[in-house]
Amino acid sequence: MKLSTNKDYQIDASTLEFLDASIFEIISKGVTSEYDLIKTLQAEPYQLFSSKSLSKTLTLFHTHFFVFNSLFRLKQQGEATGEFSLHIEASAIKLYPENTKINDSRHENLAKYYLDWKNIEASQEQVELLISSFWDEYERYNNIVTINANNETPKKHL
Repeated sequence: MKLSTNKDYQIDASTLEFLDASIFEIISKGVTSEYDLIKTLQAEPYQLFSSKSLSKTLTLFHTHFFVFNSLFRLKQQGEATGEFSLHIEASAIKLYPENTKINDSRHENLAKYYLDWKNIEASQEQVELLISSFWDEYERYNNIVTINANNETPKKHL
């Protein structure tokens, strides 16, 4: 059972349940990155993604979307039942026990985006814009972190 990442993808409930259960099993074993999670999901016993799922911009986006959709659905489920919480970052996905409160309100818009299945239909151009804006934001964030780490005052550009 593989999640297809082309325009003809079929998403059925049993595949999504298997994806959710697989991701939950993997993250229950400890902190992982999105990349490591996807590589694990490509391998036995899961084989949910093909070996080419990270090879092109659009297939990479679809793979990423499937994973983050599942993570945010799991997060909602865990918080609704009080059984667990999830911290979701591309570099560190972590499962927390029931009583852990995670302040990640900044991810509210991300959750809305990944929980809306219409967004998986993004075109190549839209995906390239998303990636470009991600790197712009990443660079801006790293500049702020570097400035703060050096106790420098941010300089305004004219």
